[in-house]
Amino acid sequence: MLTLGLTPLLAAPAAAAEAPARLDVTPNWRTVPREDSLGSFGATGFAHAPEDADPHSGQEFQWTRLDTGETTTLLGHGNNEDAAFGEFGAESDYVAHHHLGRIDIRSMADGGSHRLDIPSEDSFTGLVGSSVLVRDQARNEEGGSPVLTVEGWYVLPADRPAADAKVPVTGWPQGADLQYARLVAGDADEAVVRFATSAEQAESGRFDRLGLIDLSTGTLRSVPAATGWDTSVVVAGETLAWVDTDGLAHVRSRADLAAPEQVFPFPADLDRSKLGLLDGWLLAFTRADGTDAALKRALVAVSSDGQQRRTLLEKADKEAVQVAGGGVAVIGGTSSVDWHLQKATVGADGLPRLEKLRRVAPVAAGVDALALSAGTLSTVEKDGPQGAGFYHRTVGPAAVSAPVWAGRESGRSYDHTVCGQHLCTRLLGSGDGRTVYQVRNHETGRSQVEVVGRRGPDQADRALTGDVDGWLTDSSGRYAVYQSGRPTVPGMPVTDGKTIVVDLDTGTVVDQRAQTGATVWGGTLYAATATPGTVARKDLATGRQTGTVDTGAPCVPVELQSAGRWLYWTCEQFRQHGVVDLTTGEKIALPAGRGGLLGDGYFVNQRYTGATLRLTEFQSGGTAVTRDLGIPMPTDGSDSRRRTWAVDRFGGGLAYVDQENVVHVVASGVPASPLAAASASTPTAFKAADGWKASWQLSRPAASWKLTLKSTANGTTVRTLTGGRTSGTALNAVWDGRTSAGASAANGTYAWTLTAQPADGQGAALTLSGKVTLSGR
Repeated sequence: MLTLGLTPLLAAPAAAAEAPARLDVTPNWRTVPREDSLGSFGATGFAHAPEDADPHSGQEFQWTRLDTGETTTLLGHGNNEDAAFGEFGAESDYVAHHHLGRIDIRSMADGGSHRLDIPSEDSFTGLVGSSVLVRDQARNEEGGSPVLTVEGWYVLPADRPAADAKVPVTGWPQGADLQYARLVAGDADEAVVRFATSAEQAESGRFDRLGLIDLSTGTLRSVPAATGWDTSVVVAGETLAWVDTDGLAHVRSRADLAAPEQVFPFPADLDRSKLGLLDGWLLAFTRADGTDAALKRALVAVSSDGQQRRTLLEKADKEAVQVAGGGVAVIGGTSSVDWHLQKATVGADGLPRLEKLRRVAPVAAGVDALALSAGTLSTVEKDGPQGAGFYHRTVGPAAVSAPVWAGRESGRSYDHTVCGQHLCTRLLGSGDGRTVYQVRNHETGRSQVEVVGRRGPDQADRALTGDVDGWLTDSSGRYAVYQSGRPTVPGMPVTDGKTIVVDLDTGTVVDQRAQTGATVWGGTLYAATATPGTVARKDLATGRQTGTVDTGAPCVPVELQSAGRWLYWTCEQFRQHGVVDLTTGEKIALPAGRGGLLGDGYFVNQRYTGATLRLTEFQSGGTAVTRDLGIPMPTDGSDSRRRTWAVDRFGGGLAYVDQENVVHVVASGVPASPLAAASASTPTAFKAADGWKASWQLSRPAASWKLTLKSTANGTTVRTLTGGRTSGTALNAVWDGRTSAGASAANGTYAWTLTAQPADGQGAALTLSGKVTLSGR
């Protein structure tokens, strides 16, 4: 059973037995504490409606035991703030669920249950202690339209079904209006009702009496009290208290209603709609509005003579519920991670004090989109230590690092969200440390889409597309692929759309063509041609066409993805799809299903009729093998790619965000391909004054690397350069033309050898070599 809101929420979804190990990412916690609406507070537990992750379904009513923390789901959704007093009980270990003609009673202390049958015209009013109050109603057919008229109230025992146990409520004053009479307070001994002594007053919301019903005899005693629709009334011990419509607080003895009462002006800064009552003290809250009201609202104790005032909590929810046996349950703390259900009582010194009963778990900050790339988890979050923005985490084999703030779009009048004018709904990782996304730029004379590669708070590379609306589909290193227009359904091309490739390093468009399936790996662009199954290759650095690939697709692919030696294709609406091994030419069919994401030697997607993600493995070639990952996917996974789930195509696994906004990283269980270079920039000549600047984009991260330079004239090693873990897949090296001793190397040709060790320890080291000529000495 879940204990929503009362313990950390990192429970794993049901998964297939073969599913690889999962890492649970410690989230950024939302600044605003979890909301929890308190209902009945009995001797063994309490009814409440904690905030959950789905704002559309409403809060779910639950019962939580005080001794074990075990939580049981009750019927219904809503909020105790909106429920009538006693709807789920008051100072009781019973809960009630009512429908026409019946009231189902459940003992939360021992699990027993029974039903109380009542006439279908009568209506449940509330459950107080171990008594049920019912309105005795009659159907009035006068005027043509049937109306239920309240003729009286009666009490039934909640602890047993008994036909002869009905106790009528007697002692209503002459002329009392019962139609608008409402239960407003109570304990195990008495229930308190608010009513008016005339129908005219009641209909206008002006009530002038409070009645105390003895739950054992049904006898009602009343006292004058000017109250309104939202007046809070409380009873505890021998005391009855309320604040009238003129703002005067009344504290009166329940034992002798005729005895003089204490009356004092209720502090104007306190909210009179929610009160708590202790021996000699009234509890109330300062006024606060907004989504962060709990962080601005204080819980205050005012002495019953109005002379003393003490602040019990600087930050609190507006929750105050009388506890069976004495005390008031409240919620508050210092921050969202220090938020507790607490019990207010009076100490031996006569002063109110607080006792923490149970921690209220914080809420994970909302995640708008995520990407997993070369061991870096990137997220767009609605909250965090630095507020809403981009956060990066490093994924290790056994743990995920703490989040690092990476900034947000800011400085422009229309930067309303982390991603500028609009929310981020798709996030990509370039593999070289950049998080890639799109924004709308209005500062270029006309509105157009801008592709952004963000490295940190003040590091963002930008390239304008020249297009007004579309979506990012791929990114690798310095390049990103963008498709113009918006498909009506996932997996369909856009008529008259364009495929645009941008270079984030130069901020330019380097390729543009009629819309087609396209992907980039390193510096190579793969783009579908008009010939079914044929994909063209282009070197983006030189602009040269470098051949074609026969994918075996029976269509012109509308989507392509690449990961090392693997190229994925799909036909319209994912009706058929498959992969081709670029090194061997082997073509592998994939099982029918929705659109997905390609990893190194595997593909993740969702069955057409499935509600979970599955992984299809083909790293060893031959027939693909599919297994269920057990990762829930309540919506179309092809549409939520890179928003609620992502795959690390640079030799990693996959990540997803669950319904509680907690991110999980799952290893694919597929051995990675050998470490390779996706692209390289190794000039063949340089001048000493400029230095030799070489760079490689690897297929996956490296743990360390060594670059050795030898003279081709005599075979002597003149310089060895080394480095630690690469930044993602990017490996950069600079030789200043000097020897290891610091002397100037002679003009001439040098052979270089690069050795890189895979970061995950899988497979052999990568070795690359070449020559470079030094001049200018």
